[in-house]
Amino acid sequence: MKKYSQQRFILDEQRICDNDVWEYIKSILLTKSNKWRYENECRFIFDGLKNKDLIIWYDHNDNPVIKLSNESIINCVYWGARVSSRNEKMIKI
Repeated sequence: MKKYSQQRFILDEQRICDNDVWEYIKSILLTKSNKWRYENECRFIFDGLKNKDLIIWYDHNDNPVIKLSNESIINCVYWGARVSSRNEKMIKI
């Protein structure tokens, strides 16, 4: 999902209370500043409670690992400047 905004995120406790908390959190996590539009990044959130059949195993931190469909191809991964070599190696596995 790609969503961009001119506005910087501000924690608004009233909006959290007035809305579906899960939807509010998803909108925060899936929105980037317009300044980053050139990255053409896609983000997604996997709901393990609703998609248990897609979970194939759990990693050492108990995070679900899911099976992607054949149409879900990852073309490349870009590492951030501050990624640790430990995390880079872990992700490559």
